[in-house]
Amino acid sequence: MQLPDYDYYITEYRGDKLDEASFGRLICRAGSYIDQVTFGRSRRLCRFELSDAACAVAECMYKQEQGGEVSSATNDGYSETYVTSNRSPDQQLYNAALWYLGSTGLMYQGGG
Repeated sequence: MQLPDYDYYITEYRGDKLDEASFGRLICRAGSYIDQVTFGRSRRLCRFELSDAACAVAECMYKQEQGGEVSSATNDGYSETYVTSNRSPDQQLYNAALWYLGSTGLMYQGGG
């Protein structure tokens, strides 16, 4: 799988959560994750769905590193409240990839 670059992330994916350093650090991990959940089939394809899925997974990884998605914040006494989810971190990553790859058949593990 050819991983997207930061320019793709900003212009095509229209991402705004990752700075260039964070993107560079996380996109390789995201690509490895996508390769895992597609059972190696992503290596044979170079499609925009794969690039978008990698960007989404990288953003999800970033949110997890930051402690989750902020739902509210105050400034004076500095307080942040994070969104809580019933999904595990692995489920969140899987859902980020599934959003873009669900209809491709790449994540289907069955035979035939």
